[in-house]
Amino acid sequence: MHPTRTATILRAAPLLVALPCFGFAGCEAPAEDSVLAAAAGIQLTTETAAEMLRGRAEPPDVPTVIAKAEAWVDYVLLATAASEDSTLANVDVSSMAAQQLEQDVLNRLGELSIRADTAISDDELFQLFLRDLPGGRVRGGQILLSLPPNASEGQRDSVWAVAEGIRELIRDGGSFEALASEYSSDPSGKEHGGDLGLVSRGELFLPLEEALFALSVGEVSQPVETPFGIHLLKSEARHPVDFESHRASFRGAVQRQRLQSAQEEFMEGIAEENGLVIHEEALSRARLALESGTPTSSTVEDSTPLADHRSGTFTAGEFRAYVRTREPGYRTRLQMAEDEILTKTIWTLARSRLLLDEAKAQGIRMEEGDLKAMSEAIKQQLLEHTLQFGFLPFRPRSDESKRTTIGRLVRSTVEPLFKGGGGVHLRRITPGLEARYGATVFDKNAEETVHLLLRTNQN
Repeated sequence: MHPTRTATILRAAPLLVALPCFGFAGCEAPAEDSVLAAAAGIQLTTETAAEMLRGRAEPPDVPTVIAKAEAWVDYVLLATAASEDSTLANVDVSSMAAQQLEQDVLNRLGELSIRADTAISDDELFQLFLRDLPGGRVRGGQILLSLPPNASEGQRDSVWAVAEGIRELIRDGGSFEALASEYSSDPSGKEHGGDLGLVSRGELFLPLEEALFALSVGEVSQPVETPFGIHLLKSEARHPVDFESHRASFRGAVQRQRLQSAQEEFMEGIAEENGLVIHEEALSRARLALESGTPTSSTVEDSTPLADHRSGTFTAGEFRAYVRTREPGYRTRLQMAEDEILTKTIWTLARSRLLLDEAKAQGIRMEEGDLKAMSEAIKQQLLEHTLQFGFLPFRPRSDESKRTTIGRLVRSTVEPLFKGGGGVHLRRITPGLEARYGATVFDKNAEETVHLLLRTNQN
């Protein structure tokens, strides 16, 4: 095990926080529709959350509010554990240590199994440089044919056929500029013959960028479809940066890309050999599993399969456990993700299980001593953070209940970081604490928090 690896295990992450009703005498339990989150018997009300969000540079959206509530839960759970045991012996970090060591196992499997051709001659490198044009610019032109809102397949096919017809006219000698002025839906392009000016990478919608930068000078692209319509692109000139000053960095980038391609090919080969397939109902099941912040409230059982392979299944429980250890807000982002991204996530996670099986078959595995050493290192780092947060030593004031003290300590820790971000990502060590003390994030009340904040700002 690398001696310095644990230095960044508890990574800095955007700190997303709000305050609880502290549970002191006379603090009445709020109605459920006014509670954003609850942990260890402490409640975070929508009103308090809105109060803490006030003064942000930009108003938060619903996913941001949910992410803040998730982070608040983590800090409350850790403070509660610290109040019961100053050594944090009650915090189980073995699963986090195992995750880290599993990654080490996968890295070793890659080192032993993956061979990538990273030898690149200077001439080949220069040709790749001219093709990819890193840091360079292209002077381009565009003809945009708009699609009507909610276009039918027939309407789309009709516009696509027009685009192909225009491209044939250009190939037969027609003027791109004149045809852009006649047909383009882009007002600027219509006026200036479709001229896009000098374009750098990152300035265009990605499919357009890829198409434009792949063209030779004078070449016109095949039709490219985006949410804006159907596009034809032309490369008028290419303006590369100096090759010599970028030679070393570009060589490294090409070698990394080739290694990544070899890694992906190897991993996809393992998936194919094991007959990995995504279950036909995986997307709907995964989205149900993401609906709540707690495992017990989902309508999907842990044993429900999301993907099948020859030696077993990848289940909703495994998927949920992975999501629970990610940074605050990840669950909500995945909820909002397109089907393609969610499917890729399920596939990648299921494939990782198969890769670990392959590593085991090759005799690559984590050692018990490594697991113990990693756990001890993580626990020590966690203790240091707990001291830094002021959760230890735990010293209630004479007029405070234990819950009131925890609420006060959490507030003093997170409030200075609330508007500026930062903080420590605790999600990977709190699932066990969540099961012990109880914790819930009420997603449905995040919108009310946003509305409260907007009403307050208006006043």
